[in-house]
Amino acid sequence: MIFVFVFQYQISLVLPIYNQERYLNDTLSSLLQQTYTDFEIICVDDKSTDDSVRIIRSFMESAPNLVLIQNTENMGTFKTRFNGVLAARSKYIMQFDADDQFTSPTVLDDLSKFINSDVDIIHFSEYWFVNNQPVQIQEDKFARASILNQNWANPQIQFSHGKEIHNHFIYNRISNLVHGKIINKNVYLLAGGYMQNLKHIVYSDDYAIMYAITYFARSYQGIPDYFGYIYNLQNNSVVGNISAKTSKYIQDNKAIFEEIHTLMHSQRRPDYVMHQIEYRETTQFFMKQMSAYDINSKFKICRSIHLWFLEDKYYQETVHDLCGIYPSWDNSQMVCLPDDY
Repeated sequence: MIFVFVFQYQISLVLPIYNQERYLNDTLSSLLQQTYTDFEIICVDDKSTDDSVRIIRSFMESAPNLVLIQNTENMGTFKTRFNGVLAARSKYIMQFDADDQFTSPTVLDDLSKFINSDVDIIHFSEYWFVNNQPVQIQEDKFARASILNQNWANPQIQFSHGKEIHNHFIYNRISNLVHGKIINKNVYLLAGGYMQNLKHIVYSDDYAIMYAITYFARSYQGIPDYFGYIYNLQNNSVVGNISAKTSKYIQDNKAIFEEIHTLMHSQRRPDYVMHQIEYRETTQFFMKQMSAYDINSKFKICRSIHLWFLEDKYYQETVHDLCGIYPSWDNSQMVCLPDDY
């Protein structure tokens, strides 16, 4: 499927909004101070009950490139982001959370040469903050999906193309976050078209769309050590609230895994992996294991996951060092990581 558009801008910044009145003034001010001018800001409000819409409208009076879209019902983060992509009048999409900021007014100017290079994914570096305070992103011994994994904050690959892109994603060499990435709208729409059943998803929505985007993308440009994005994790955010709403976390991830399963079978790829989690085991064991924990035990969920590891010597040895077992395709086992891991 090919989408053809007449673009009014080069890039659209899409902000999903739900009760973000506390941060919107700073975030919108940061975006509107960019020296690069060929962009629009699309705020998609997901039925906020606070003053978010009023704040956005006040900025619109002096910012013709600022657009407000209001969902008719609460749809969750995934659908809200995608509604912004559908409305975008640009060649490229950048997802931007309402409590995040650029590091300087020249970020989009600095990235403009890559925006003009016709690459499908442009990936630059991030600073991580927790409650507006910077945190140290450390290199992780075990190459897993974790906020402590350095690969999430700073891309390690400068260029990739074709199927290599998705392989890098599977091995965590390309982060599954949408933040810090500029993505071709055609690729985003193609990927999102296979994820239309994901309604009211608030957990792991980044993983769902990036799995499909990296599958369909044909070119990737990483820009290591260019820290242009400040990702601010709040304690009361969906990601930050570790112990809350565990059942929703399980439900959302189950829906995402099933949607990816449908996507890959439609592509005649019945045998595939999702960050070392093999799908056939996922539905039977993974979700059962996760749901066995109560609402206050999400740390245990993170550390007790039924993994079906690829035949990779690095993973074999690492898991053996940590757990005393050698996982394989023929003998999947419960991997219990130490509490301090």
